[in-house]
Amino acid sequence: MNQLSNMSNKAKEALGVEELEVVEDKGYFKREEIKKCAKNNITCYVPQPRKSHNRKKGLFTDKDFVYDNEQDCYICPAGNFLYPTSSRKERDENIYSTSKCLSYSLKNKCTKNKYGRRIYRWIHE
Repeated sequence: MNQLSNMSNKAKEALGVEELEVVEDKGYFKREEIKKCAKNNITCYVPQPRKSHNRKKGLFTDKDFVYDNEQDCYICPAGNFLYPTSSRKERDENIYSTSKCLSYSLKNKCTKNKYGRRIYRWIHE
């Protein structure tokens, strides 16, 4: 557990290279470990585990939304925009939301939240 950066740094040293690319399974996914690797010129390819139960409920997951880096927003399957509205500083996350989903036909596939859809994004993502 929590060995991605440690083992990647050891591999980088053993190979005597300045940069390294590593591939691991989703069991190694931990945001802080990937951030440590990036600081040491190590590019990680680690799939993020899917923890959302929304798909089983027939709802869209955050993977159904497209992130627009230029506008710093998400675009939902219906074309609505979710902009950063607040943050969770203790988790280094921005919260993207919209209330537009309350009045469109896909609401029953988007969210059960009475205030609209929210997506949480790590600030280093």
